[in-house]
Amino acid sequence: MKKQSEYNIVVENGEKSIYFNSYSGASVGLNKKEHQAVKEEFKNLENFETEYPNIFQKFYDFGFIIDEERNEKEEILFHKKQGVFLDREYRLFINPTLDCNFNCWYCYEEHPKGKMTNEVFEKIKKHIELKSKEISGLHLSWFGGEPLMYFDEIVYPMSLFAKNLMQEKHLSFINSITTNAYYINQKMIERIKEIDLRYFQITLDGNKEKHDKVRKHYGQPTFDIICNNIIELCNTLENVHITLRINYDEQTLNYGLDFLKNFPEEIRYKINIDFQRVWQTYSQEQEKQLNKQLLLAKENAITLGFQVQFWRFFLHEQYACYVDHYQHLEVNYDGKIYRCTAKGYKPEYEVGSLDENGVAHIIFDRDAKQFCKLTVENDLCLNCKYLPMCGGACWQNYKTFDKPICIHERFEIPFETAIIKNYEYKNKFYEISKKLQNTVP
Repeated sequence: MKKQSEYNIVVENGEKSIYFNSYSGASVGLNKKEHQAVKEEFKNLENFETEYPNIFQKFYDFGFIIDEERNEKEEILFHKKQGVFLDREYRLFINPTLDCNFNCWYCYEEHPKGKMTNEVFEKIKKHIELKSKEISGLHLSWFGGEPLMYFDEIVYPMSLFAKNLMQEKHLSFINSITTNAYYINQKMIERIKEIDLRYFQITLDGNKEKHDKVRKHYGQPTFDIICNNIIELCNTLENVHITLRINYDEQTLNYGLDFLKNFPEEIRYKINIDFQRVWQTYSQEQEKQLNKQLLLAKENAITLGFQVQFWRFFLHEQYACYVDHYQHLEVNYDGKIYRCTAKGYKPEYEVGSLDENGVAHIIFDRDAKQFCKLTVENDLCLNCKYLPMCGGACWQNYKTFDKPICIHERFEIPFETAIIKNYEYKNKFYEISKKLQNTVP
């Protein structure tokens, strides 16, 4: 016996209906006549299978139709718990400093002067050695402050140590950084190669005029320097991945995206454009118009050859944020341990500290409170058709509300619109790829 998946979503789009399954990720476009026929057949699956076995099989293969005995909800929750607790890749955030050469008005950090001491540096090395006995791999993630202020003293030697240790133990190694990219130069890039630092999150605040009003290096403009450094990274590092975060407010998108043409066409595929609203500028009255501008901006960025996501959901999403992954910690420059990089570094956010042997002493009751259940284990999330692609609210936000919150309601691009756009671009890229293949001798 067969039944319909709980996670079938149908979105009307003019003459076409998009069938999307949030568990399998499959999408199928049907015209009006086909949609009416399939809708009728879905009312009697036994008849559907008998009358149209080939079409029925396709819907079965795509996950729109499943076996009667399957419980998709149980499968999804089990998969999410596996991701939270059984994934043994260790993600370790390290803040060499909380100081920064920029002074952006919206930054939540206070930027105290000072950097990591040799004592804390050695504690972290010992910590990585201890963890290497129980993990499947290490993902170093550099944060701050501006971590590249201390590239030679901290980022480079720690990365080299960790890379060599993981290679020696035949464990995976990923190295990433969140940086304003101001300090990058050719000499640094050569050392970046040595430590396999390939994943960068770098921010622009729109075009040159808008950006240089906000992101200044001790009062001096930075737009041209940052853009040139991104280009150098892409030209020099073969497997680099740049997440170019565009911070925007109610004015930014009005300036247009012509500044993205600064990046040569041949490197644009290495850059993922990530539009992020400056939360302090949020206004419910302005959102509707601003969201239209955002959708247009994303479409334009894709047309220019950049990578862009229309939604923040991903297939088989296991948790909302790295904070919700058990094998994750953030070590501040002073040796104190946190889990979240987005809440600041007040005492109430500390979860522990490193001792002289590199052992992380975590406050047990805080971990128990956070990890006793998933943030999707509530009626609101469990009855949502987007559950397979949603990790729920980040725990740090979830705990501040008296009732469950739906992050889907806070997305700039409605999920139904995202389904349509992703379907359109998937087919457009398929057509382009097919044409390219046909031109190859």
